[in-house]
This record gives sequence, structure tokens and C-alpha cells, in this order.
Amino acid sequence: MPLDVEGNVIPAREVSNTQSITVFAEDPGGLPGFMDGLAASWNFLETVWGLLVLLAGSLLPFIWVIPLAWWLWQRRRRTAEPRQEPAQAGEPAPAAVGASVPEPGADGGEEDAEGSGENA
Repeated sequence: MPLDVEGNVIPAREVSNTQSITVFAEDPGGLPGFMDGLAASWNFLETVWGLLVLLAGSLLPFIWVIPLAWWLWQRRRRTAEPRQEPAQAGEPAPAAVGASVPEPGADGGEEDAEGSGENA
């Protein structure tokens, strides 16, 4: 009989149900053999192959992005760099834009030890 917190009988109906379940367990006996390992490895390779196919299928709609990005990069690179004529024999090569070219004798006033005429 069900009781409440104070211990009084609660008028209610009891419900119960019994079912039987039969479980059959079979002992495989011993350690796994070569064929068990081979079957497990094959199942693993099938799973990996399925995942690779799934990944390729999900990336396939976006395959056009790579050639488009390459084409845009090449186009931008061609327009950003002005073409320079090769230097003639005897002419100095043109300096890069923004590069500073040191003037002769502007190395801080230090002279070469060989050309100074001082002997140590």
C-alpha cells in the first residue's frame, strides 16, 4: 500500500507488470585470431574510404574557387608590376622604387684601413 510523507495510507491502485527476457550469450573462446584482425582492419579501411568519398563529395562544389583565385592573383600581379626593360650593357640596373642608394663616401666618415696610408 502506498503511504504519504506522514505515513497515512493513500487510496490508490497497485500496478505491476512482469515480463521475462531470455538472453543467449555465446563465449567466442580465446584470443582473436589472424582472420579476426584482418576483418577488423578491412572494416576500418572501408570506413576511412567512405569518409574520404564523403569529404571529396562535400568539397567538389567548391573546386572552382582555386582556379578563380589563381587567375585573380595572376591578373593582379601583372597589373601591379610595371614591366621593366632589361638593362643595356654598361648601364646600371634601375633601382627599386623606394630603395635608397648610398652615395660614395657617405658611410659615416670611416675610411678603409688599406687606403688610409696608416701602418699599424
